Amino acid sequence: MITEVTMPSMGADMTEGTIVKWLKKEGDEVKRGDKLAEIETDKTVVEMESYGEGILKKIVVNEGQVVPVGDLIAYVGEEGDEIPDPSSSSSSETSSKPKDAPKNEAPVISQNQASGARVKASPIAKKLASELGVDISTISGTGPGGRITREDVEAASGGAQTVESSQSSGNTKTIPLTSMRKAIAGVVSKSKSEIPHFYISNTADMSDAIKARSEFNESKGLKVSVNDIVLYAVTQSLKKFPKFN
Repeated sequence: MITEVTMPSMGADMTEGTIVKWLKKEGDEVKRGDKLAEIETDKTVVEMESYGEGILKKIVVNEGQVVPVGDLIAYVGEEGDEIPDPSSSSSSETSSKPKDAPKNEAPVISQNQASGARVKASPIAKKLASELGVDISTISGTGPGGRITREDVEAASGGAQTVESSQSSGNTKTIPLTSMRKAIAGVVSKSKSEIPHFYISNTADMSDAIKARSEFNESKGLKVSVNDIVLYAVTQSLKKFPKFN
């Protein structure tokens, strides 16, 4: 019997997870309790255990992909089991009206839809589409079963093309934030706005720096300020620790 493996919930506030690494590959034998994959939440990276036994028939979600809780990520089954056709699963999910429902009953319409047809999309994708003003019904989903992901919405809004052009010009390198980094940034921002702060001052002996500055300005005929020196030091630190950007 084929078994669907879905993104587990590893906390009450967890809405999505990232497949960091698959610990099993397609065709491997899987026993109950075996470690299937490493999942990154907004707090940590944990190993996901298998609740079924058999063979890892198919990996649906690749490493590095963000998946909403409850979404399909793999199939486990026996040797002769057939993997369900995603298109048939999609068509069944798109029809929420029972067969014996009245003909004049209006179909269920989800938010952000302009065409009147149901759209398979993660909650995050729907929210982002609403914020960016993107008609989600016009987007082709790349997630499992044609589900629309956050990345699909970002690409449709033009964000992906902007990043790509910036990278090709050599001026910018964009590194996507992991779920954990996003959570850290959110907590830091919240603490700055809601918690009273106090500030500590310190001093530094700049004698050598001031002397070197004067000599440099005289020999080069330039005017380097103390502020320039401080900015230079900061940029060197950011090169060494780019995540502080």
